[in-house]
Amino acid sequence: MSTTDLVIWLSAGMLCLAVAFTGAFAFIEIRRPPIQGRLEDIIAAAGDRKRGPCP
Repeated sequence: MSTTDLVIWLSAGMLCLAVAFTGAFAFIEIRRPPIQGRLEDIIAAAGDRKRGPCP
C-alpha cells in the first residue's frame, strides 16, 4: 500500500468521524428546548440567586 493510499484512507476515516460527530451533535440539539426558553430560565435562576438570603 502506497503513501497516497494511506492518506486517502486516513482522510476518508476522518471525514466519516466528522460526519458522525456532527450528526450526533445535531440530534442532541434537535431534542433540546429552544434557546429563548432556556435563556429566560437561566436569567430567572440567576435573579433568584442574587435575591437569596445572603447580603
